[in-house]
Amino acid sequence: PDRRGGSTNVVGVGSVQSVGPDRHIHEVKDTWNLKEFGKERQHLAGRNHMTTKKMFVVDEQKMHEKVQAYDGCLARFISAPGSRNRLGWDLFGGLLILYDMITIPLQAFPLGDNEFLSFMDWLTLLYWTLNVGASLCVGYISNGVTVMIPNKILLNYMKSWMIVDIIVLLPDWSIKLNFASHVLSSIRLFRVLRLMRVLRLIRLLKLKWILQLLDDLLDSEGASIWVNIFKMIALLLMVNHLLACAWFSIADGQDLPNTWVKMHGFEHDDWFYQYLTAYHWSMTQFTPASMHVQPHNTLERLFSIVVIIFALVGFSYVVGSITGSLTQLRALKEEGAKQFWQLRRYLRKNQVPVVLSIRIQRYVEYAWQRQAESLSANRVKILDMLSEQLMNELQSKVTVPHLEIHPLFDKINEEHEVMMQRVASFAVRRRNIACNDELFFPGETGTQMYFACSGCFVYLLASDHPDEEVRENILPHEDWVAEPVLWTKHWVHMGMMVAVRDSEIMSIAPERFAEVMTKNLVVHRLVAKYAFFFARWLNDTEHQQSDVIHGETLGSEMSRWVQAAMIAEPSTPRSPRTPRSPRAPHRTSKTSPVQDA
Repeated sequence: PDRRGGSTNVVGVGSVQSVGPDRHIHEVKDTWNLKEFGKERQHLAGRNHMTTKKMFVVDEQKMHEKVQAYDGCLARFISAPGSRNRLGWDLFGGLLILYDMITIPLQAFPLGDNEFLSFMDWLTLLYWTLNVGASLCVGYISNGVTVMIPNKILLNYMKSWMIVDIIVLLPDWSIKLNFASHVLSSIRLFRVLRLMRVLRLIRLLKLKWILQLLDDLLDSEGASIWVNIFKMIALLLMVNHLLACAWFSIADGQDLPNTWVKMHGFEHDDWFYQYLTAYHWSMTQFTPASMHVQPHNTLERLFSIVVIIFALVGFSYVVGSITGSLTQLRALKEEGAKQFWQLRRYLRKNQVPVVLSIRIQRYVEYAWQRQAESLSANRVKILDMLSEQLMNELQSKVTVPHLEIHPLFDKINEEHEVMMQRVASFAVRRRNIACNDELFFPGETGTQMYFACSGCFVYLLASDHPDEEVRENILPHEDWVAEPVLWTKHWVHMGMMVAVRDSEIMSIAPERFAEVMTKNLVVHRLVAKYAFFFARWLNDTEHQQSDVIHGETLGSEMSRWVQAAMIAEPSTPRSPRTPRSPRAPHRTSKTSPVQDA
C-alpha cells in the first residue's frame, strides 16, 4: 500500500521532479576516500588482502575465546546451555522433581496398587535414564567460558551428577525388572532398595536453577514479586507435607500400643484421612492453632519438640519473606504515585499552560510505562562487571536487529560481527520521542542517521509549491532516515521529521561510526566502496531529494551495491549528468552505479 499522501509521488530518495542546473554535488567524506585517507594504507590493504583478513581473524578471536567450540562429527548433537530445547527438557524434569517430592513421602501410607502411580513411576524412570545421555549432549559454562567439547562435557558430568544418577537409577531398575526379588533372597535387602528411592529427592538441588530459569522468563518486576510470594507459600505447604508423612511414619513403624494412630483410632481409616489428620497436626506446629492429636510415646514427643523448634525459625522466615515481598510491591506503586504527584505540583506552581501540561503528563505516563516494561543497561549496575567484549556482544544483540534492515549493516554483521558489536556499543544511541516532537527541520545540517525502533514518524518534504504536500510515513523495521550524513561531507535536511505518537528512535553518530570502521582494513574498504556507490547514485539521480529511504523500494538495489563493493575498486565520484526534461523516467542513467563502475 502507498504510505504517502499529496499530489507529488515520492520514490525512495526523491520525487519525479527534475533537477536544476544549480544542483549541489555531494562529495564523499575523506574518511571514505581511500586515496585521500592514506595511499600507504590503501596499498597495504590491496596488496595483501589475505593478511588483513588474518588481522581481522585475530581481532575476532576476542569474541570466540568465550566459547570452546567443537566441529567434529558429534557437533550437531551438542546444544548450547540455555537453548530452547534444553530449557523445555529441564522444565519437564522440574515437574517430575515436584512429583517425586509429593509421592515419595506418601509411601509411608498404605496407598495400594494404582495404575496412575505405576505409569508415573515408569515415566520418571525413563526420563532420568534418558537424561544421562542428554546431559552429555549439552555444553556447560565454566569461569565465564562456554565449553562445547564432548570429552570435557563427559568429565564435568562425571564430577557432578553421574554418581548420583547411578545410585538413584540402579535401585529403581532393579525393582522394576524384579531383579532384586529373584536374585536377592533377603526380604530386608529388598526393602532397603525400596527405601533408597528416597535418594531421588537429591535432585531437589537441580530445582533451584530450574526455578531460576522460570524467573528469567518474567520481564515484569511486579509479576516476579507475586511469583516469589507464591514460592514462599508453596515452600510452607511442602514442608508441612514432609513433616506430616514423617509424623505418620513414626507412628506406623513402631510396634507399640500407644502410638497416636492407635490411641486416637485411626489405624482402620482410609489412608487419605490419615494423611489429612497428620497434615493438620503439622500445620498446628507452625501456627497458634491446636487439635486433639498429641504424641503418646517418647519418640513421638521428641519428634514434636524438634518440629516446634524448626517451625519457630522456618515459619518466621517464610512470613518475613512474604511480608518483605508485599512491602516491595507496595513501594513500586508508591514511588510512581509520588513522582507523578510531584510533577503535577511542579506544573501547577510554575503556571504551565494546560495544553503543554497535558502533553507533558501524557508523555511521562508513556515513558514511565515503557521504563517499567523495558530495562536499560544503565539501571542494571551488575552489568558493570562485564568485560568490554561481553558488553559489546550484549549491546549488539539489543541494537543490531534494528540496523539489519540496511543491506550494508546486515552484510557487516554477517561477515564481521565484531565490528557491528563495536558500532552498537560506541556509535549508536537510543532515545524516546514524544508525540508531535520534531527531530529536524528543512535547511538544518544533518548530524545523525536515524532508524525507527517503535511508534510511527511522519516526514514532510519541503516544497516550493504550498499546495503540493509530500508526506511519507516512516515505519519501524522498514525505513531509515538521513543516510547521506554518514557518507557525504555536507548534508542539509530536505524536510521535517515529526513523531505522530510516542515512539523510540535509534541514531548513529557519523564521526563515531567512521572511527570504528577505520579500525579494520577489510571493513573500511567495504564501507568506502559502498559510500562511493551511494554518493554516485545520489549525484546521478534526477529526482527531488529526500531524507527518507524506504527499504522496500531501494533495498534490493543497495544490496547489489554491497555485493559489488565486495569486489570492486572505488574511484572518484563524478559530477552529475546534464539534467533531462521533467518528463524523463525515474532513472537518470541507462546503467546503475554498479554497472558504470
